[in-house]
Amino acid sequence: MKHYHERFNHGNHNTVMNEIRQKYYITSLRSKLRKIAHECQWCRINRSLPKMPSAEGDLPPERLRHHQPLHVYGVDYFGPMSVTIGRRHEKRYGRYSHA
Repeated sequence: MKHYHERFNHGNHNTVMNEIRQKYYITSLRSKLRKIAHECQWCRINRSLPKMPSAEGDLPPERLRHHQPLHVYGVDYFGPMSVTIGRRHEKRYGRYSHA
């Protein structure tokens, strides 16, 4: 089983299990493969590495300018939304404020 784990590039237990089951039937195969992956030094190192953050572009210049608080303020209205209260249907509207 360890041979298959390494042969299929330390893949997850489902991939390795599928390949083994094409030739052999082993009882409690899933738990044995999980144990092999847990004990595998290569898998432990690569599983513990932090994920690289996605590369983000620079902010546009207008986002970097300094303004007084609430210099830019917006209000969005939305609706109508159909709301059911008991057996009654009503229209409701909403407001969203953002600075």
